[in-house]
Amino acid sequence: LKAWHLSDDESSDDEVTEQVANLCFMALSDDEDSENEVEPWYVDSGCSKHMTGDKSLFIDLKVDGGKVTFGDNNKAKICGIGSIGNKFSTLI
Repeated sequence: LKAWHLSDDESSDDEVTEQVANLCFMALSDDEDSENEVEPWYVDSGCSKHMTGDKSLFIDLKVDGGKVTFGDNNKAKICGIGSIGNKFSTLI
């Protein structure tokens, strides 16, 4: 996500300050009729980093430390970094 800001005291329209924000986008469906859905929905969020709690989805997983910060400033431990998919194609 990119955010742009132009302060009130700047007279030139050509000067723009760029700020980059690291945000977590999360979606949850609690629809009880989900078995009746014909096609899945895909959100084009522009995210380049994704998270899952299911280690079985990874085709490769490197144990890695560090912390991730959520929108409410809570932090969680990063357990690993890898690729999701199968042996024929990488999804993420």
